[in-house]
Amino acid sequence: MSAVQKIETELTDASADPTDALTTQLCERNAAEKPINLLEIGPALVGACYTQEQLLNELFYLQSFKQIELLDGNRVMIVTTRRLSVCRG
Repeated sequence: MSAVQKIETELTDASADPTDALTTQLCERNAAEKPINLLEIGPALVGACYTQEQLLNELFYLQSFKQIELLDGNRVMIVTTRRLSVCRG
């Protein structure tokens, strides 16, 4: 099973909330420790039923609350896990 298929399978069971799906994927890839490329998670999230527009809105939403930082090179990093309950277990 490819990494994309694994993510799609995990997300099929997840809630329909794109914020939860996005933050779960960021936390699972330790985006608080090092920036990750959005292309690592984007295609699988789109394949799991979320639109690019939904995901982009969620990224801007999380950035507006200073929970993530959008970086050059299509990368993202978690700035704080205080409000991201999915990162705390």
